Amino acid sequence: MSDLGEAVDPDSLGGPEFLAYSVLSVHREEGHGELSRTGYHKLTTIADLKLRSDHGLDIGLQSHWYFYGLTVVEDAFREQIAFTPNANYHSGQAYYPADRVSETDFAHLDPELRRTVRSVVQQIVERHGDKDWRELERYQYRAYAPSEFVERYAMLRGVLYERRKRGARQASLGRFDHSTPDAVVQGLDRMLEAFPEDRYELLADEYLLWDDTFRLLADNGAPAEELEAFHERMVEAVSRVYLRFEVRNNVPTEQLHEWAVEARREIEQFRAQVETVRSRALSTHEPEVGLSTVAESYNATIHEEIENLD
Repeated sequence: MSDLGEAVDPDSLGGPEFLAYSVLSVHREEGHGELSRTGYHKLTTIADLKLRSDHGLDIGLQSHWYFYGLTVVEDAFREQIAFTPNANYHSGQAYYPADRVSETDFAHLDPELRRTVRSVVQQIVERHGDKDWRELERYQYRAYAPSEFVERYAMLRGVLYERRKRGARQASLGRFDHSTPDAVVQGLDRMLEAFPEDRYELLADEYLLWDDTFRLLADNGAPAEELEAFHERMVEAVSRVYLRFEVRNNVPTEQLHEWAVEARREIEQFRAQVETVRSRALSTHEPEVGLSTVAESYNATIHEEIENLD
Protein backbone atom coordinates (compact mmCIF):
# COMPACT_ATOMS: atom_id res chain seq x y z
CA MET A 1 0.00 0.00 0.00
CA SER A 2 1.47 3.34 -1.02
CA ASP A 3 0.42 6.83 -0.18
CA LEU A 4 2.07 9.29 -2.52
CA GLY A 5 2.04 13.01 -1.89
CA GLU A 6 3.99 15.91 -0.47
CA ALA A 7 5.63 15.46 2.90
CA VAL A 8 3.80 16.91 5.90
CA ASP A 9 5.16 19.92 7.74
CA PRO A 10 5.48 18.61 11.32
CA ASP A 11 4.79 22.06 12.75
CA SER A 12 1.28 21.86 11.29
CA LEU A 13 0.53 18.71 13.30
CA GLY A 14 -0.91 19.06 16.79
CA GLY A 15 -2.77 17.10 19.45
CA PRO A 16 -5.86 16.33 17.35
CA GLU A 17 -3.77 14.97 14.50
CA PHE A 18 -1.70 12.87 16.90
CA LEU A 19 -4.86 11.39 18.43
CA ALA A 20 -6.26 10.48 15.01
CA TYR A 21 -2.91 9.10 13.83
CA SER A 22 -2.60 7.04 17.01
CA VAL A 23 -6.07 5.53 16.55
CA LEU A 24 -5.24 4.53 12.99
CA SER A 25 -1.76 3.19 13.71
CA VAL A 26 -2.65 1.29 16.91
CA HIS A 27 -5.70 -0.22 15.20
CA ARG A 28 -3.46 -1.49 12.41
CA GLU A 29 -0.75 -2.68 14.82
CA GLU A 30 -3.32 -4.66 16.82
CA GLY A 31 -4.33 -6.53 13.67
CA HIS A 32 -8.00 -5.54 13.65
CA GLY A 33 -8.10 -5.23 9.87
CA GLU A 34 -9.76 -2.40 8.02
CA LEU A 35 -11.21 0.55 9.91
CA SER A 36 -14.28 2.15 8.40
CA ARG A 37 -14.88 5.89 8.35
CA THR A 38 -17.54 5.56 11.05
CA GLY A 39 -15.24 3.37 13.12
CA TYR A 40 -12.45 5.93 12.76
CA HIS A 41 -14.73 8.70 13.99
CA LYS A 42 -16.14 6.63 16.84
CA LEU A 43 -12.81 5.35 18.20
CA THR A 44 -11.26 8.82 17.94
CA THR A 45 -14.09 10.59 19.75
CA ILE A 46 -14.37 7.86 22.42
CA ALA A 47 -10.63 8.22 23.09
CA ASP A 48 -11.03 12.00 23.27
CA LEU A 49 -13.83 11.64 25.82
CA LYS A 50 -11.62 9.38 27.95
CA LEU A 51 -8.78 11.89 27.78
CA ARG A 52 -11.18 14.53 29.06
CA SER A 53 -12.84 12.49 31.78
CA ASP A 54 -9.84 10.54 33.11
CA HIS A 55 -6.99 13.00 32.53
CA GLY A 56 -8.66 16.42 32.25
CA LEU A 57 -6.93 16.79 28.90
CA ASP A 58 -8.45 18.75 26.02
CA ILE A 59 -6.18 18.28 23.04
CA GLY A 60 -8.29 20.50 20.77
CA LEU A 61 -10.15 17.84 18.78
CA GLN A 62 -13.10 19.34 16.94
CA SER A 63 -16.14 17.12 17.37
CA HIS A 64 -19.90 17.32 17.70
CA TRP A 65 -22.98 15.11 18.02
CA TYR A 66 -24.58 14.38 14.71
CA PHE A 67 -26.49 11.78 12.75
CA TYR A 68 -24.82 8.68 14.19
CA GLY A 69 -23.52 10.12 17.44
CA LEU A 70 -20.27 11.96 18.12
CA THR A 71 -18.27 12.65 15.00
CA VAL A 72 -14.98 14.32 14.18
CA VAL A 73 -14.98 17.57 12.22
CA GLU A 74 -12.83 15.92 9.61
CA ASP A 75 -12.22 19.06 7.56
CA ALA A 76 -10.24 20.43 10.50
CA PHE A 77 -7.62 17.67 10.09
CA ARG A 78 -4.61 17.63 7.89
CA GLU A 79 -5.66 15.37 5.02
CA GLN A 80 -2.29 13.61 5.14
CA ILE A 81 -3.14 11.86 8.44
CA ALA A 82 -5.48 9.25 6.98
CA PHE A 83 -5.08 7.22 3.83
CA THR A 84 -8.37 6.09 2.24
CA PRO A 85 -7.99 3.76 -0.76
CA ASN A 86 -10.76 3.66 -3.32
CA ALA A 87 -11.25 -0.10 -3.02
CA ASN A 88 -11.40 -2.29 0.08
CA TYR A 89 -13.05 -5.41 1.41
CA HIS A 90 -16.17 -3.68 2.71
CA SER A 91 -18.58 -0.99 1.51
CA GLY A 92 -17.46 2.57 2.07
CA GLN A 93 -13.92 3.74 2.65
CA ALA A 94 -11.20 2.00 4.63
CA TYR A 95 -9.04 4.23 6.81
CA TYR A 96 -5.32 3.68 7.41
CA PRO A 97 -2.50 5.85 8.77
CA ALA A 98 -0.99 7.72 5.85
CA ASP A 99 2.49 6.57 4.83
CA ARG A 100 3.70 10.15 4.51
CA VAL A 101 3.41 10.75 8.26
CA SER A 102 5.10 8.86 11.10
CA GLU A 103 5.58 9.00 14.87
CA THR A 104 8.67 11.20 14.45
CA ASP A 105 6.55 13.93 12.85
CA PHE A 106 4.98 14.50 16.28
CA ALA A 107 8.29 14.75 18.18
CA HIS A 108 7.73 18.47 18.80
CA LEU A 109 4.66 17.72 20.97
CA ASP A 110 5.00 17.42 24.73
CA PRO A 111 6.31 13.90 25.54
CA GLU A 112 3.85 13.46 28.42
CA LEU A 113 0.93 14.39 26.16
CA ARG A 114 2.06 11.84 23.59
CA ARG A 115 2.44 9.12 26.21
CA THR A 116 -1.00 9.84 27.65
CA VAL A 117 -2.72 9.91 24.25
CA ARG A 118 -1.00 6.71 23.14
CA SER A 119 -1.92 4.93 26.38
CA VAL A 120 -5.57 5.95 26.18
CA VAL A 121 -5.81 4.99 22.50
CA GLN A 122 -4.28 1.61 23.30
CA GLN A 123 -7.00 1.02 25.93
CA ILE A 124 -9.80 2.10 23.60
CA VAL A 125 -8.60 0.00 20.66
CA GLU A 126 -8.10 -3.06 22.86
CA ARG A 127 -11.65 -2.70 24.17
CA HIS A 128 -13.49 -1.61 21.04
CA GLY A 129 -11.19 -2.17 18.07
CA ASP A 130 -12.85 -5.41 16.94
CA LYS A 131 -16.38 -3.94 16.93
CA ASP A 132 -18.09 -3.01 13.69
CA TRP A 133 -19.48 0.45 13.13
CA ARG A 134 -22.97 -0.47 14.30
CA GLU A 135 -21.68 -1.89 17.58
CA LEU A 136 -19.58 1.24 18.12
CA GLU A 137 -22.59 3.42 17.44
CA ARG A 138 -24.71 1.50 19.94
CA TYR A 139 -21.97 1.77 22.56
CA GLN A 140 -21.64 5.52 22.05
CA TYR A 141 -25.39 6.05 22.35
CA ARG A 142 -25.55 3.93 25.52
CA ALA A 143 -22.58 5.60 27.17
CA TYR A 144 -22.76 9.20 25.96
CA ALA A 145 -26.24 10.04 24.61
CA PRO A 146 -26.92 13.68 25.60
CA SER A 147 -30.57 13.16 26.54
CA GLU A 148 -33.24 10.55 27.16
CA PHE A 149 -34.91 11.51 23.88
CA VAL A 150 -31.70 10.70 21.97
CA GLU A 151 -31.43 7.36 23.78
CA ARG A 152 -34.99 6.49 22.84
CA TYR A 153 -34.76 7.42 19.18
CA ALA A 154 -31.63 5.29 18.99
CA MET A 155 -33.60 2.37 20.43
CA LEU A 156 -36.32 2.78 17.80
CA ARG A 157 -33.65 3.05 15.11
CA GLY A 158 -32.42 -0.39 16.19
CA VAL A 159 -35.96 -1.81 16.14
CA LEU A 160 -36.57 -0.50 12.63
CA TYR A 161 -33.23 -1.82 11.40
CA GLU A 162 -33.97 -5.31 12.72
CA ARG A 163 -37.49 -5.18 11.26
CA ARG A 164 -36.12 -4.27 7.84
CA LYS A 165 -33.55 -7.07 7.96
CA ARG A 166 -36.20 -9.56 9.10
CA GLY A 167 -38.50 -8.41 6.30
CA ALA A 168 -35.76 -8.93 3.75
CA ARG A 169 -35.23 -12.50 4.98
CA GLN A 170 -38.96 -13.21 4.84
CA ALA A 171 -39.24 -11.74 1.35
CA SER A 172 -36.47 -14.04 0.16
CA LEU A 173 -38.69 -16.92 1.31
CA GLY A 174 -41.75 -15.50 -0.43
CA ARG A 175 -43.35 -14.25 2.79
CA PHE A 176 -44.44 -10.69 3.49
CA ASP A 177 -45.19 -9.24 6.92
CA HIS A 178 -47.07 -5.93 6.82
CA SER A 179 -47.91 -5.88 10.51
CA THR A 180 -46.77 -3.11 12.85
CA PRO A 181 -44.88 -4.69 15.76
CA ASP A 182 -45.78 -3.41 19.19
CA ALA A 183 -42.11 -2.46 19.64
CA VAL A 184 -42.42 0.23 16.93
CA VAL A 185 -45.49 1.85 18.49
CA GLN A 186 -43.97 1.59 21.96
CA GLY A 187 -40.81 3.20 20.64
CA LEU A 188 -42.78 6.12 19.23
CA ASP A 189 -44.67 6.49 22.51
CA ARG A 190 -41.43 6.57 24.51
CA MET A 191 -39.88 9.11 22.17
CA LEU A 192 -42.95 11.32 22.41
CA GLU A 193 -42.82 11.16 26.21
CA ALA A 194 -39.15 12.16 26.22
CA PHE A 195 -39.28 14.82 23.49
CA PRO A 196 -37.94 18.06 25.06
CA GLU A 197 -40.66 20.33 23.70
CA ASP A 198 -39.53 23.39 25.64
CA ARG A 199 -35.89 23.09 24.54
CA TYR A 200 -36.70 22.08 20.96
CA GLU A 201 -39.39 24.69 20.47
CA LEU A 202 -38.53 25.44 16.84
CA LEU A 203 -39.08 21.80 15.90
CA ALA A 204 -41.88 20.98 18.32
CA ASP A 205 -44.76 21.28 15.85
CA GLU A 206 -42.78 19.54 13.12
CA TYR A 207 -41.98 16.70 15.46
CA LEU A 208 -45.61 16.22 16.49
CA LEU A 209 -46.64 16.16 12.84
CA TRP A 210 -43.78 13.76 12.04
CA ASP A 211 -44.86 11.45 14.89
CA ASP A 212 -48.47 11.38 13.73
CA THR A 213 -47.39 10.84 10.12
CA PHE A 214 -45.12 7.97 11.14
CA ARG A 215 -48.05 6.27 12.88
CA LEU A 216 -50.15 6.87 9.78
CA LEU A 217 -47.52 5.23 7.57
CA ALA A 218 -47.33 2.27 9.93
CA ASP A 219 -51.13 1.90 9.94
CA ASN A 220 -51.05 1.96 6.15
CA GLY A 221 -48.59 -0.95 6.15
CA ALA A 222 -45.67 1.07 4.76
CA PRO A 223 -42.56 -1.00 3.94
CA ALA A 224 -39.91 -1.24 6.63
CA GLU A 225 -37.47 0.65 4.40
CA GLU A 226 -39.84 3.62 4.19
CA LEU A 227 -40.38 3.72 7.95
CA GLU A 228 -36.65 3.53 8.57
CA ALA A 229 -35.92 6.33 6.10
CA PHE A 230 -38.63 8.54 7.61
CA HIS A 231 -37.16 7.98 11.07
CA GLU A 232 -33.67 8.84 9.81
CA ARG A 233 -34.97 12.07 8.31
CA MET A 234 -36.24 13.17 11.73
CA VAL A 235 -32.90 12.33 13.35
CA GLU A 236 -31.13 14.36 10.68
CA ALA A 237 -33.36 17.38 11.34
CA VAL A 238 -32.89 17.24 15.13
CA SER A 239 -29.13 16.84 14.65
CA ARG A 240 -28.84 19.83 12.33
CA VAL A 241 -31.11 22.17 14.27
CA TYR A 242 -30.12 21.27 17.84
CA LEU A 243 -27.77 18.40 18.67
CA ARG A 244 -24.61 19.62 16.97
CA PHE A 245 -24.94 22.89 18.88
CA GLU A 246 -25.69 21.21 22.20
CA VAL A 247 -22.83 18.69 22.15
CA ARG A 248 -19.67 20.11 20.62
CA ASN A 249 -15.99 20.57 21.39
CA ASN A 250 -13.62 23.15 19.92
CA VAL A 251 -15.91 24.01 16.99
CA PRO A 252 -14.89 27.49 15.73
CA THR A 253 -17.32 30.39 15.70
CA GLU A 254 -17.28 30.59 11.91
CA GLN A 255 -18.51 27.01 11.69
CA LEU A 256 -21.26 27.69 14.22
CA HIS A 257 -22.48 30.61 12.12
CA GLU A 258 -22.64 28.37 9.03
CA TRP A 259 -24.57 25.78 11.01
CA ALA A 260 -27.03 28.43 12.20
CA VAL A 261 -27.84 29.35 8.61
CA GLU A 262 -28.23 25.68 7.70
CA ALA A 263 -30.46 25.08 10.73
CA ARG A 264 -32.84 27.79 9.66
CA ARG A 265 -33.17 26.25 6.19
CA GLU A 266 -33.47 22.77 7.70
CA ILE A 267 -36.65 23.68 9.60
CA GLU A 268 -38.35 24.71 6.36
CA GLN A 269 -37.09 21.69 4.43
CA PHE A 270 -38.04 19.19 7.09
CA ARG A 271 -41.52 20.66 7.42
CA ALA A 272 -42.07 20.53 3.66
CA GLN A 273 -40.88 16.93 3.43
CA VAL A 274 -43.08 15.77 6.32
CA GLU A 275 -46.09 17.48 4.73
CA THR A 276 -45.37 15.76 1.41
CA VAL A 277 -45.14 12.33 3.04
CA ARG A 278 -48.28 13.04 5.05
CA SER A 279 -50.29 14.09 2.00
CA ARG A 280 -49.31 10.92 0.20
CA ALA A 281 -50.17 8.78 3.23
CA LEU A 282 -53.54 10.48 3.71
CA SER A 283 -54.52 9.69 0.14
CA THR A 284 -54.76 6.04 1.17
CA HIS A 285 -56.04 6.58 4.71
CA GLU A 286 -59.31 7.82 6.22
CA PRO A 287 -58.72 11.39 7.53
CA GLU A 288 -58.83 11.88 11.28
CA VAL A 289 -61.30 14.28 12.92
CA GLY A 290 -59.76 17.68 13.44
CA LEU A 291 -56.73 17.02 11.23
CA SER A 292 -57.05 20.25 9.26
CA THR A 293 -57.21 22.25 12.48
CA VAL A 294 -54.01 20.61 13.73
CA ALA A 295 -52.23 21.32 10.45
CA GLU A 296 -53.32 24.96 10.42
CA SER A 297 -52.15 25.46 14.00
CA TYR A 298 -48.84 23.78 13.19
CA ASN A 299 -48.22 25.98 10.15
CA ALA A 300 -49.07 29.19 11.98
CA THR A 301 -46.81 28.38 14.91
CA ILE A 302 -43.72 27.43 12.94
CA HIS A 303 -44.01 30.43 10.61
CA GLU A 304 -44.17 32.67 13.67
CA GLU A 305 -41.03 31.02 15.11
CA ILE A 306 -39.11 31.45 11.86
CA GLU A 307 -40.09 35.13 11.68
CA ASN A 308 -38.76 35.57 15.21
CA LEU A 309 -35.32 34.46 14.00
CA ASP A 310 -34.98 37.59 11.88
